Amino acid sequence: IPSLQEFDASLLEILPPKLREKGKQRIEQLKKEEKLRQKKIGGAGGSNVQFFSKPIEKSFKSIEESVKSVENSSKSVECSSKSAEESKNSIENSCNSVESSSKSVENTQKLAESYS
Repeated sequence: IPSLQEFDASLLEILPPKLREKGKQRIEQLKKEEKLRQKKIGGAGGSNVQFFSKPIEKSFKSIEESVKSVENSSKSVECSSKSAEESKNSIENSCNSVESSSKSVENTQKLAESYS
């Protein structure tokens, strides 16, 4: 008898007395194993499975929210980085403009000196 699900009680009636007794012992053994298996997974209704599934679902939701938060932070950092790069370029352009203006002033002073 491989399992309780595959067992047909009418088979015991056909067997000779010695085999019938061994069949009954096997059925009892399978029932005990099934009871132990049920206890391990939290009883017949699987109450432990239900008990633990809700906190696990909450943990997954929390993890998903954390991932979204990290993704949003990453996007924010990218935007800040682009903004910093644009500011750097603007400052460089301003420095170049000041440098150019300074050269222009020097050239104007030299030209004015040459006329005087």
